[in-house]
Amino acid sequence: TSSNRNKTFLGNCKRFRQMKIYITTCDQRIDQTIEMYEYCIQKYWPQADVYVLGYKQPTYKSDTIKFISLGEDKGPNHLNKQLYEYFSSIEDENFIFNVDDMPIIRPVDNELMLYTKELLESNKEIGRVGLSADNSNRPHIKISDIDNSNYSLFENTNTIGETYKLSAVWSAWNREYFLLYLNEFDNLWKWEVDGSIKSNSDNFKILGYTPAPIWFAHL
Repeated sequence: TSSNRNKTFLGNCKRFRQMKIYITTCDQRIDQTIEMYEYCIQKYWPQADVYVLGYKQPTYKSDTIKFISLGEDKGPNHLNKQLYEYFSSIEDENFIFNVDDMPIIRPVDNELMLYTKELLESNKEIGRVGLSADNSNRPHIKISDIDNSNYSLFENTNTIGETYKLSAVWSAWNREYFLLYLNEFDNLWKWEVDGSIKSNSDNFKILGYTPAPIWFAHL
């Protein structure tokens, strides 16, 4: 994260491949999810490579959003196991994850997203890079300013009860860390709350940006 490296990377990051973005949804909202994200992604992040993780085949046809079935919609208390099985089977070591009720509402800096991918690939101790403002108000220390941009990089500090190390809100992940506690909890809420408390004892780092690169509506 040195100043020279930031400057060099942000000037040449178009040579890197996009991280895939995975959005999880349910049968009840599959068509609305795909239609909504297609509209928002085309408007605010046209370079994005988006996959919706659902169950039954959607009737809404999208030219940009890909669909992947996790099997049968058994409800939120079965979701973590289904996500664990899917993400254990893919080759991507880094990806972006989010849920279906948080569409983006402002343009996304694609070069910063590519920079985020490079951070994860070159630093295996980074478990998650938060892309929203969720962790910026929790205890953290500034790492560096990122040259040729308006962004600063920070690291959350391990303070039990104060830092959500795990989050289903817009984040870029090291797959190993995403899977580490996922199968221990039935649903994403328990994973975020109880899993975060458990994760405070591990050595993975949680990073984020100020200002937040992704702004979203919470429906």
